[in-house]
Amino acid sequence: MKRYSNSLIHTKKIAQELAKEVLASPHKKTVVVGLIGDLGSGKTTFVKSFASGLGIRSSITSPTFLIQKKYKIKRSGFLSFLHVDAYRIKKISELYTIGFKSELSNNQNIIVIEWADMIKKLLPKKMIWISFAHGKKKNERYITIKKII
Repeated sequence: MKRYSNSLIHTKKIAQELAKEVLASPHKKTVVVGLIGDLGSGKTTFVKSFASGLGIRSSITSPTFLIQKKYKIKRSGFLSFLHVDAYRIKKISELYTIGFKSELSNNQNIIVIEWADMIKKLLPKKMIWISFAHGKKKNERYITIKKII
């Protein structure tokens, strides 16, 4: 599904709608969302709004240097939201040292990964892929959501 956004507010709305859809769907395993797109195309903004849609009130900041941040989800069958930034990952083994593989197998997690294409080999086949592309105008974005669940 391709979505068009001409503002920050609209991009945030798309993210919150997807988060509510994820919370409402019956789940039996971890939900993984992979984000891909150029720098400044809206990935981090999307993650912050997605977290808000999950009911997380904490300030969400990019885990670029930490690689992964974990937040509690209070109002659903899920317990944790993980925000992962794979931009600086040089070897997939770096993720093993922070316990990422076990987080992937925890069916009470929702995991959103910026630069997910950098660690594609490690990710499940069934997940949600979202690509971001700049439009011609400053705040114009094309957001393509592909659900393989």
